[in-house]
Amino acid sequence: MSLKQKYTWEDFLKENPELKAKGVKRTSKEGEKAFKAAFKAKIKEHLSKRTDKVSFLKKKAEEKKIKLTEKVKDFQKKKDFGQAKIYQKKVGKQDSWIGRLDKQESRVKLLQKSL
Repeated sequence: MSLKQKYTWEDFLKENPELKAKGVKRTSKEGEKAFKAAFKAKIKEHLSKRTDKVSFLKKKAEEKKIKLTEKVKDFQKKKDFGQAKIYQKKVGKQDSWIGRLDKQESRVKLLQKSL
């Protein structure tokens, strides 16, 4: 969902009933200025929540990867290479998940800079 869909003119009017009562239009100078300011504030809040969530998920994935690599090492010591191979695939999945989270994090940072 795009950022423009996260906060719309209708949402703005719900928060500011005095402007709705005045009959301020979105294309007017007053309406455009007020909406841009409110939009920036909402989107900054939304993006900060998003970065927090991504960092939490990334931390969780890294912890899970560490546990899985320990299991792989244990299986290799026991010479149970079948189980080691299965868990190695799980480690690879966690690696790719961490990579996707890194990409998401960089996109959010780019969006924050552009505001």
